[in-house]
Amino acid sequence: MSASVLTEELGPRGRARVRYATIAASIVLAAFVGMILYRLYAEGQFAPRLWSQFVDFDAGWPSFLVAGLWDTLRAAVAVMVLASIIGLFLALVRLSPSRPFRFLAGLVIDVFRGPPVLLFIYFSFFALPQLLPAGLGNTISRNALYALIIGLTLYHMAVLAEVFRAGILSLDRGQREAALGVGMTEGKAMRLVILPQALRRMIPTIVAQLATITKDTSLGFIIGLSSDLTGRGRAFAQGSPINDLQTWVGVGVLYFIIIWGLSRLARRLEVVQRAKLGAGAIDVAGEADLGALAEAAEEDVARAAQGDATKG
Repeated sequence: MSASVLTEELGPRGRARVRYATIAASIVLAAFVGMILYRLYAEGQFAPRLWSQFVDFDAGWPSFLVAGLWDTLRAAVAVMVLASIIGLFLALVRLSPSRPFRFLAGLVIDVFRGPPVLLFIYFSFFALPQLLPAGLGNTISRNALYALIIGLTLYHMAVLAEVFRAGILSLDRGQREAALGVGMTEGKAMRLVILPQALRRMIPTIVAQLATITKDTSLGFIIGLSSDLTGRGRAFAQGSPINDLQTWVGVGVLYFIIIWGLSRLARRLEVVQRAKLGAGAIDVAGEADLGALAEAAEEDVARAAQGDATKG
């Protein structure tokens, strides 16, 4: 979302103040980082013996940590697929002509987007198995990975529903009118004309959301998940308590590589999209922007509808 939607553009003095503040903050941050590195050096935390096992493949620790990436990525992709399917369905229902359906879809989105994601993980692991048939409930209670996927899906489906809704509403209303004008039904116009264009615009945002989901998978440790990257890092630290710092730095580097790669991919997709289509992605910095973008688009549609009624 453009910054001008929520804030005014800075003038020359404002930009100068921001530049000076940025320089000052960078100096303070550099000094702080330098102080931390000096303290670590003084405490002997850079000793080769504390880091050597991370590159000693004969010891098996590097492969042990990297193997945790499989469950981390598997959980993230599973959540992305499930949350996207359910979120798209909720977005379409919320845009339907039926007011009761719109109300119910909006209620579901608000309910599942409000609580913290950790609450859904707890619910999926401790409470949901008691509500399901014994066989299915026992499967979830015995496999923390399944509970993590369900909990993250419950939360992110609501976030993605707003992303999809904002993407659909951001299209020019002339697209729908043109489709209807050539004899398409509402459903066919949505399926063949509106959704393909909206989804194309939303691809960078969806990839960025995958990065967020990947970070959220680290919360699986709270329900005892031990096969993902965070769980394996914890097992590594418990097995070698003298280098906790080095262990979590290694885990953090692996997470950084994944998140940075996804973020760069999202940015690259947006640049390509701007070059080919002349339009950017649905750019949202947070959940508040999702609602703001959707509300702004709805207001534009309402004003256009009022203008058509006045002309008629």
